[in-house]
Amino acid sequence: MKRRTAVRVVVSDLDGALLLFRDSDPGAPGSAWWMTPGGGIDPGESALEAAVREVREETGLVIAAGDLVGPVARRASVHGYSDLVTVQHEDFYLLTVPRFDVVTTGHTDDEQLTVTGHAWLSDEDLAREQVPVWPADVVSLRALSGEVVVELGAIEESTVPLRLGCQDPDAVRRWSTA
Repeated sequence: MKRRTAVRVVVSDLDGALLLFRDSDPGAPGSAWWMTPGGGIDPGESALEAAVREVREETGLVIAAGDLVGPVARRASVHGYSDLVTVQHEDFYLLTVPRFDVVTTGHTDDEQLTVTGHAWLSDEDLAREQVPVWPADVVSLRALSGEVVVELGAIEESTVPLRLGCQDPDAVRRWSTA
């Protein structure tokens, strides 16, 4: 099990389409999901600095901290993959920019292995999408103002089922804060 703090950036174009990356779990053939850009906060780095860095590394877009709105939301997510369970405490930021060509040369070795594509997806595209989108409520995040950080609680997002040892609906919340 791994614990970390991270940032996610909800990137929208001027028409409201969201930039999402299609990720996978190599240990679970056929797995796939869409996710926002983002990742772990490095030692000595603020969440805002990490968000700026992650946008640059994952999309090729160079932005300033002032271009971001947020954090607008916060949550704990539990991800079960084929080889690891990660409890990730995430802050979400918003970024609205003209649509640009994504450059993925800054992806880590792991991202180069697991990320299988990216797309600008409209609300209509997302409504038709058969592949899970993480976070599932990403469209509603786009509408947040950043005046108040919305606490989204804890959620389990996995490519493999997690068994937390009980049937308690609050188990994920308790486990993520343990």
